[in-house]
Amino acid sequence: MLLTMIVGVQEQAREWVKMLKVIRLIFKRWITWVIMMLILLVSGMSYFLAENITYNNVTNIMSVLQNVSSIIFAIVGVWVGYLYPKLITEIINNRENDFFDSKTETKKMESLITTIALSAIVLIGVLVFYLLVLFIKGSSFYIDNFNFFKMLGVMYTFILVCIQIYCIFSVILSNVSFVNKLYKLLNDKKMDSRL
Repeated sequence: MLLTMIVGVQEQAREWVKMLKVIRLIFKRWITWVIMMLILLVSGMSYFLAENITYNNVTNIMSVLQNVSSIIFAIVGVWVGYLYPKLITEIINNRENDFFDSKTETKKMESLITTIALSAIVLIGVLVFYLLVLFIKGSSFYIDNFNFFKMLGVMYTFILVCIQIYCIFSVILSNVSFVNKLYKLLNDKKMDSRL
C-alpha cells in the first residue's frame, strides 16, 4: 500500500513536470505574438485612457514598479547564487549521469538571468522616466504637446508593468519547478529506501 502511494505521488509529480513543460513550450512559441498584441493593446489603451490618468497615478505605479522590480532582482539573485556554483561544478566534473540534469539547470539559469535582466530594465525604465520628467516637464515643448506626452507616459508605464508581470510569472514558474524537483527527489529517496 505504501509502495502504491509513493508510486502515485511520483506519477503526480511527473504530470506536474509535463504540464510545466507544455506551458513553457506554448509560452515560448507565442511570446512574439503576445508581445506584439500587448504593444498594440497598450497603445490603444494609452490613447483612450490617458485623459483620465493623472501624473500622481503614474508616479504611484512607478513607485510600485521600482519596489517590485527590486524585490524580484534580489530574490532571483539569491537563486542564481544558489544554482551557479552547483552548475559550474557539474559541468566541470562532467559526470555522465548528471549531463541532462546540468542541461536542465542551465535552462533554469538562463531563465533566471533573463528575469534579472528584465527587472533591471524595469528599474532603468523607472529612472529614465523620472529623469525625463525632470528635464522635460516645465519646457514649452512639453506644454505645447501635453496630450502627446501624457499618452506616451501612460504607454511607457503600461509597457513597464507588462514586463514586470512577465518577471513575476517567471519567478512563480521557477518556484513551482523547484518544488516539483524537491518532490521528485523526496520520492526517489523514499523509493530507494523502500527497495
